[in-house]
Amino acid sequence: MKLKTRLAYIFKKELTPYSITILSIGFIFILALIAYFSINSFRLIELLSKMKFEFLFLLITGFFLYSFKYDILNTTITFNAFIIYISNIILYLNLNLKDGILLFNYNVVVLILFFIFTYFILQIVFYAFLRRLSIYKISIIFIRIFLWTLLIISFNYLVYLFKIDIFNLNLNNILFVIIAIFAHGFIKTFFSFLESSIQKKYLDFFGKVLMSFFVDSVFILFSILLGSIYQKIDILNMAFFISFLAIVISLFRYVSSKSFENILYHKLTSIINFSYYSKDNVLPHYPLDYKIEISQIIDQSINYLTFVVIKFNNTDEISAFFNNNIFKKINFSVVKSNCVFTVIPSKKSEYFKLIQDIFNYSEKNCVEKPKMCYFNARRKIWKNIDVDYILKVLINKLKNNKKNSENIIEVMHSYIFS
Repeated sequence: MKLKTRLAYIFKKELTPYSITILSIGFIFILALIAYFSINSFRLIELLSKMKFEFLFLLITGFFLYSFKYDILNTTITFNAFIIYISNIILYLNLNLKDGILLFNYNVVVLILFFIFTYFILQIVFYAFLRRLSIYKISIIFIRIFLWTLLIISFNYLVYLFKIDIFNLNLNNILFVIIAIFAHGFIKTFFSFLESSIQKKYLDFFGKVLMSFFVDSVFILFSILLGSIYQKIDILNMAFFISFLAIVISLFRYVSSKSFENILYHKLTSIINFSYYSKDNVLPHYPLDYKIEISQIIDQSINYLTFVVIKFNNTDEISAFFNNNIFKKINFSVVKSNCVFTVIPSKKSEYFKLIQDIFNYSEKNCVEKPKMCYFNARRKIWKNIDVDYILKVLINKLKNNKKNSENIIEVMHSYIFS
């Protein structure tokens, strides 16, 4: 039954005309890459035999760093830019620079393109192994293979065009670095828009692009500086250096993971009346030694945190709503000028009744019916909740559904977390 439901969801929700187009283009591009590797198979095998340890080390390092993904300002930050640009310098530029001048040839780019291809295709295998593979993820990975192939070829062409000696950088090359970073940002912005189109999420798009541009710029600069001294420190010393980087990142992630749920707890306590749902009303806050877990504080009979936004027509209706609040267990807060927000812990059998009761109460003092939007966060995803982002999504849904005849709109889990 689960398989049948999953297939029905894929064909109804994921296999849209847009995603089918992306998959088709991506599949054709993958076939073109395979044909390219076949045509240059002798050169590829020769380069792989010569650089097998470097290739394997970079691949393992890439997957290790890939596990460190962060959401900064609702933007997923990965280390793709760092590992791919490092790989480009080691697997391509290092082999094709003669007296500091790049001998650019599309046929000898084969090893770095094979690395990009392998790196992302293995991600599909990884998601399939964990049973987390979806049409959306395959589409995104296809886009990224296309994106990084284009980015690396463009970067290498700029190195060739400006005659940059990547291993002997000087202040005169700062212009090249700026051009390379902006070229990277321009191309990636276009492909980021494609990813947002697949998700049908345009909220905070420009903010995400700016954050991604800033992070990638740092990674590109860092990888160029590190790659430029590669000939002087060899692969073993580079391994120690990247291991040190990974340890620092691990420490940062440990500290941030300890603090994240504490921050989430204090955000929710400003809205949820915990005296009705928890034995402990006040908990200590020690960022490194104690982690507050929402799922352990709230009674186990509670299955959902239901995020609700109600949009009124004017401030008088909001005032009337607050003055006659009959829901003693529920705290409401005003956001924007015409929206009310709350979070309600609820059981599976009662959350929709609560939603309906709140809506019925809110429309008593309204000339026109208010609009309501809600999202049910299941207990197992409470650790990944971003309260501010969910609030923005709900408000945006209400804002963009003016012509929708529905007064109560549910936002699905796949929309928030896809």
